[in-house]
Amino acid sequence: SRRPESLGRVAIEAMAYGRPPLVSAIGGLVEVVADGETGWHVPPGDAAALAGKLEEIILRPEAWRSFVAAGRARYEAVFSEPVAAAAIAAIATDKLKATIAKPSRTATARQAETRP
Repeated sequence: SRRPESLGRVAIEAMAYGRPPLVSAIGGLVEVVADGETGWHVPPGDAAALAGKLEEIILRPEAWRSFVAAGRARYEAVFSEPVAAAAIAAIATDKLKATIAKPSRTATARQAETRP
């Protein structure tokens, strides 16, 4: 792809199912896929690099067998539902704490602002 993805959900799902993704080195895909560990990066729009990497993947499957477990482990540690839920809860908690910590205007002050 020549267009960036902000997250790369398909690559995340591939790792969850034990399939090392081959992605364009662009956008969020670079952060999702660890090149040479959980999958591969190729330059965006470079058909020769893509073909070369595909040939390598097909001819040397033993070279990437460890990517299956590494990708699944990365999915579980970074992108799984419990991890995402905990991250969202932490953000919500921080926002609530910040809101509660702010001094609020009193009812009298609000009423005074609305009086002519």
